[in-house]
Amino acid sequence: MSGTTLFASTPNATSLSVPRVLDTAMSIMLFGRLLKGFSWSKMAGVAAIDLSESRHNTFMARPLVLQAEPRLPAHLYPGISL
Repeated sequence: MSGTTLFASTPNATSLSVPRVLDTAMSIMLFGRLLKGFSWSKMAGVAAIDLSESRHNTFMARPLVLQAEPRLPAHLYPGISL
């Protein structure tokens, strides 16, 4: 039987490529919705945001902590008290 199946018993490059692409697309969509759905601001008492990398790996040197506030009016979020 010719062709490629996505759920083969032995993984190969073709069987793993589609789920990875979907995972990446879902992550990007989720990140975009978070950015668009909220207004983001620095926490009280934070003078500046430091986006520098750690010297040991590519992670941030300090965690990024922001405050999110819903962008839409409160009446559009049924069942959530703001």
